[in-house]
Amino acid sequence: MWYPNRIAWLLTHASLRSAEVPVLRSLGCEVWTQKEFPKLSSYRSCQADFRWDEHLTLPADELALLNGFDFYTTDITTEVAGILNNRFDLVAVDGNSPLKTREVLSHFKGPVLFRAFGMEDPNSYTQIHFCDPCPGLHDALRGGYGRFWFGAFYPEVIPNENEIFRRRSFHLPIPLPEGAWKNENQWTGSEKTILFVCPTIQEVACKAIYDDFKHHFGDLPHAIAGKQRAPVNDPHVTGFLDAPSYARLFLGARAMYYHSREPRHLHYHPVEAMATGMPVVYLRGGLLERYDQGSQAGACTNESEARGKLIRLLNGDTLLAEAMRESQKTVVEQWRPGVARAAWAGWFDLFTPLADGSRPGLDRWSAAMPIPTRAELWEYPFLNPRAFVPSLTGWRMWRSARRYFAAAISQKTLLPKGIYRVDRFRNAMARYWGSKPPAPQNPGGNAS
Repeated sequence: MWYPNRIAWLLTHASLRSAEVPVLRSLGCEVWTQKEFPKLSSYRSCQADFRWDEHLTLPADELALLNGFDFYTTDITTEVAGILNNRFDLVAVDGNSPLKTREVLSHFKGPVLFRAFGMEDPNSYTQIHFCDPCPGLHDALRGGYGRFWFGAFYPEVIPNENEIFRRRSFHLPIPLPEGAWKNENQWTGSEKTILFVCPTIQEVACKAIYDDFKHHFGDLPHAIAGKQRAPVNDPHVTGFLDAPSYARLFLGARAMYYHSREPRHLHYHPVEAMATGMPVVYLRGGLLERYDQGSQAGACTNESEARGKLIRLLNGDTLLAEAMRESQKTVVEQWRPGVARAAWAGWFDLFTPLADGSRPGLDRWSAAMPIPTRAELWEYPFLNPRAFVPSLTGWRMWRSARRYFAAAISQKTLLPKGIYRVDRFRNAMARYWGSKPPAPQNPGGNAS
């Protein structure tokens, strides 16, 4: 089987790095990971991890140059391009930086793998790359289209993208981080509390999620984990916890509540909780429901049903807990490292030369870049490299208005679902005008 001897892994996600890099190394690949990140708030969670450098055979001076280079905001220099082309067989990038996509495709002459984690609805990677100008991006993608692949973490990500990414796409799953497996089946549920994860509560979107949780479940015993940018005036918010403290909370909490109904994005923490054996109560309509192929005992249509199940778990309903734990095993099995390893090996094997010298993987995906339709150009104007948009602000306002009115007309309401700001407004009004949640059924009493 062919496999790349050395991979440049230019992604930011720390948990993904600790999950994917060991898989690649188990296939015999050396992996260098990016160490330098922009000094911006949106990259605050990025942390360098030098432990993988111990296994690299790169010259020390070249390793030092790469470790000090920021691929997100800096044009690739001649020296860095030379190292990539002379030392690496594959470069993996994430989808949050059009500049990095452009620079890697322009300067690296080997295969480029675009790792698509999935975005909150209705956003897409096409939107990030082709709704705003990034001079040279289209030409770079066209020049390297035959060696560019769009590796989606979840199959649901692919249909949401434009044909320019769909044509080169395939499903390449992810495992849980290596640390998650250390606590597999170690859950005790000894603490009569609900665990909820909500970082950066100061941000508008996270504050709305926090407020929703407090509205529906705030009178029940609970702990809210997640790194915060500033102290939160709530004794239930733990803030940042070191690994042992976080593990104790994961193993001791009676249950976890997971709020997301996102169709193309799934956080790590509910699956990590399931791996420990903790029952997870979640809302239907999201990606987690698709992964749960058992009885779906933890799935709930709404917050009222979720509240009822959480109260039962707090009061020691072992039958419900065991039904949820049994169903959740179907989720955990899909996140094991062996599943991801087999998928990577299968992709690499497509490029193993046959007896006649051909490589099947080169013919499996079309190398002809699609021509966008007029409707697609209205949606993503910079699919046309010569696009001229007199006012980006005006175009964005028009695009938002068009999406709103289309949803309002189809749903026959002035507050249609699926529009981010409208959803936030509706939730705020529901909290303000709605009645308080029903009184808890002895949540603080002794568990049976």
